[in-house]
Amino acid sequence: QTLKNNGCQIFLATLERSQSALTAHYSSPLCLVIGNEAQGISRNISGLGQHITLPQVSADVSYNAAVAAGILLFMISTQQQLLK
Repeated sequence: QTLKNNGCQIFLATLERSQSALTAHYSSPLCLVIGNEAQGISRNISGLGQHITLPQVSADVSYNAAVAAGILLFMISTQQQLLK
């Protein structure tokens, strides 16, 4: 809540109720929240930001947290032209 109150855009990597991470618009400053593989993101955090998901070939398979974080951070960095 403190990050949000101070102008951070919050993105939550989830499997359900989510916009595709490919179509989301990322602006700085931002915070990316990745839940753990077992329980995901806690309920008290879940309502604080925009839910995004990585496109997948099959809905019954998900990326582990480290892989999802790496992919999402690369996508965000590319969209914001942070990588040269």
